[in-house]
Amino acid sequence: MQHFTLFETLEALFQLTREGARVDELTIARRLGTSSILVSRSLKRLDDLGLCDAARVRLSMRGLVVAASYDTGALRAEPLRRVA
Repeated sequence: MQHFTLFETLEALFQLTREGARVDELTIARRLGTSSILVSRSLKRLDDLGLCDAARVRLSMRGLVVAASYDTGALRAEPLRRVA
């Protein structure tokens, strides 16, 4: 089973939104090469952290700031947490 970080889920959500792609759990799972069940768990954890709205599969304002800051190179931190 492949592991990925919560940040990778956040980043995929950010990139897919920027690309104007349809964003749902399956699309994120395909982007990350994992299952939609693991993406669902990851989105729930991100929601708990206030970084996304898991039910709507959308970034929160806070999540947008974090993802955009990382995208521009402003942040270079450790991953939030690994998802098994």
